[in-house]
Amino acid sequence: MQDEIIKYVSKLNELFSKKYKSPNEGFDSLPNDGLCITFDKKENRIVHVGYNKNDGRFPKRMEEFFKTEALDATLKRHIGAAMIKGNEDEKFLNLWWKRFRNITKETDTTQKSYKILRAKYTAAVYDYIHENLIYAVVPYQNSTSFERKLLKDKILHALAAYNENKTFQNWLGNNSPRSAVSKYKLWAEEYLSQNCRITDTDIKLLEELMKNN
Repeated sequence: MQDEIIKYVSKLNELFSKKYKSPNEGFDSLPNDGLCITFDKKENRIVHVGYNKNDGRFPKRMEEFFKTEALDATLKRHIGAAMIKGNEDEKFLNLWWKRFRNITKETDTTQKSYKILRAKYTAAVYDYIHENLIYAVVPYQNSTSFERKLLKDKILHALAAYNENKTFQNWLGNNSPRSAVSKYKLWAEEYLSQNCRITDTDIKLLEELMKNN
């Protein structure tokens, strides 16, 4: 089984290796629907796979993610949480995950303090993304949200199986409060609850999709 995983991950890296762009370029030519393969330059590996849930909004989602400090994606929340853990109080970390919906319940002094911290870590996440991450696109035109998510989950499942027993000592995600992130060395966790193993058929599909990129 491990030999098969190594084969698939090697093929994934081969497919995407020459397609990566900086987080400051390439948005004008994006397909309407697709997957975003996020690669950490310092780690020299894929650390996340994303997709657009709503049909036709892939370019918009990519611009929102890379060009703004808005906390519009789970990936940003994961990065920020890893920065916050151990450096701020637990209540602030919980608010970070809850998008600050409960901040109005705090005292005025606490609200002000947390808003300052939110701005600090939002900016830090943006800087981290632009300093460390690059991306490749898998065009997936005429696909459904379910099809895009399934392919995304299969790629993540293979990467998680490959990473499980490896050590990446300097990776920020080791400090994540989410055990799946630190265990599988990916900025994601939801795919783990599904039985979505990648197959030769999926690799062939990715090869076809990447031909159009």
